[in-house]
Amino acid sequence: MTVVAKDDQRYEWNDDIGNFCLEDKQNGQWVFKEPLEPLQLRAVDKADLAESLQVIHRWKTGTIDTRIGRNYEWDKQKAMDMGVW
Repeated sequence: MTVVAKDDQRYEWNDDIGNFCLEDKQNGQWVFKEPLEPLQLRAVDKADLAESLQVIHRWKTGTIDTRIGRNYEWDKQKAMDMGVW
């Protein structure tokens, strides 16, 4: 699943890191940028925080957290606790 896309860069899930990491398009193939650059939610718009956090939470746990998206400060703290802020 891709969460952020441009013509030549995107974020794709990386199982080893447990987060979305930046990929570059090289010779028509997508490869993770080295060193790995995990998605940091502090860089996303406030409006996108809940959606991005929910996707990461689901990938990490296999569940949906119905509390995500109700309170920005709570979402921010959860992202910090999950190591993705």
